[in-house]
Amino acid sequence: MLQKTDTPQAKQISVNKLKKLVKAKENARKQSHEINGGVGGQISDACENDNLDKVAFSIACRLERMSPEKLWVTLPALLFYIDALDLHTKAESAPPLPVEGEETGEE
Repeated sequence: MLQKTDTPQAKQISVNKLKKLVKAKENARKQSHEINGGVGGQISDACENDNLDKVAFSIACRLERMSPEKLWVTLPALLFYIDALDLHTKAESAPPLPVEGEETGEE
């Protein structure tokens, strides 16, 4: 079971404003097109063949590029946002993914 984290040291934007920004970013993302170059093809291949999660990979790459000082501020804020948006509950509401090699009971 996923647990909420306590991140009191994070700078805290209001939950309503955070949700509005998330919505605005999603709308902007839908309107833009991503350029798929050589690295993009490698990433797509890794998603298809090696179980790479493209979204998690993207987030991890952004965090990895940060300076230690910026990461020190950003990581607790990210954990706060996950809690504020109640993403644990949302994730837990998804049906379980089938495990390769196990029978699903459906035929």
